[in-house]
Amino acid sequence: MEKEFEKLIKTLEKFEGIKIVDVSDEFNWIHFKSTSDENLALINNEVDHVNEQYPCNLFVMANKAKNSDVTYQIVVESDKKQNAIVMLNKKLENILTNNGDSKKAKFKELGLPDLSLVTIRQMAAELKARTGLTFALVWIENTERDNIAIEGSGNPTQLVGLLTRGSHMAIEWADKNIKFFKPKDEE
Repeated sequence: MEKEFEKLIKTLEKFEGIKIVDVSDEFNWIHFKSTSDENLALINNEVDHVNEQYPCNLFVMANKAKNSDVTYQIVVESDKKQNAIVMLNKKLENILTNNGDSKKAKFKELGLPDLSLVTIRQMAAELKARTGLTFALVWIENTERDNIAIEGSGNPTQLVGLLTRGSHMAIEWADKNIKFFKPKDEE
């Protein structure tokens, strides 16, 4: 556990404008100063994300003796402190490797965002780049039966099985959900 905590401290020190004041590996808190509001906001954002899963917080510590001296403290309160520390360190390292660009870091961590802005070919290219994934995408443009396209990757036997199973599922869905009615003039 101490090793992971030390890694988190070293990661924090890499942020520009962050200076570690004091640490406690026994109680899992890191006390630091920040001269960069941008990096402080990035760190606060990542602590908030980790806090959704494991209780940890970023506190503002104001020194009454020196009104201008504001410091901050990250406190990990969880029973699963190890997991919280590892997760926070991973998120902060990810931001550092992307030169402080949190959007780019999130993109690398979570993959493609809103797929409504992505074309089928872009989705297929992204899926083909992944290993151990068998997929098939079938689509039609302008409802012309000669204008059907397919993209896929994987073992051909698995692809044919996947397409067959997909067709079977579509037929089952259609049987349950599509209602056929005879027009009144044909009766």
